[in-house]
Amino acid sequence: RGGPIRATNPCGEQSLYPYESCNLGSINLANLVKRKADGEYEFDWQRYEEIIRKTTRFLDSVIDVNLYPVKEIDTASKDSRRIGLGVMGVADLLYKLRIPYNSKEGYELQSKLAEALSYYSMEESVALAKSRGEFPLCSKTEYPEGKIPIAGYYEKPKDAHSFDWDALIEKIKRHGIRN
Repeated sequence: RGGPIRATNPCGEQSLYPYESCNLGSINLANLVKRKADGEYEFDWQRYEEIIRKTTRFLDSVIDVNLYPVKEIDTASKDSRRIGLGVMGVADLLYKLRIPYNSKEGYELQSKLAEALSYYSMEESVALAKSRGEFPLCSKTEYPEGKIPIAGYYEKPKDAHSFDWDALIEKIKRHGIRN
């Protein structure tokens, strides 16, 4: 709703309006395993959530402390407050967990990892909106209507989701979202 798309970020997954930027961060999943008593590894879901929340806050703060090369980028970046939090080390994680990459179990784990990333980051962004305010252009988006830009959210039946998205959407409608 901000006008014609003029660019993408360097990896091409984020469309940008004129002068916008998107702060990017990546979590190395291979470092989020813990060894069980039997010597096998398991994924540390609690640590993953903590890192997602901290990294979301960090990326939000970077928007404010960043020195942008021109005023237009500064203004556009602070109006939309875009962040791009992703993951790396998926193959290494699956190897440590002894899950074949091209397997049903591998796809299911990757789907849950992606959903957790989106959910916890957005939930943390709502918490940031409560304390620091929603992003200035939020009212011009579909967030106030309860629509979220999450790939796969609307395509999957609700009982296939691992998280309570309805509750999060209600929080977004009530408090806005920071990023």
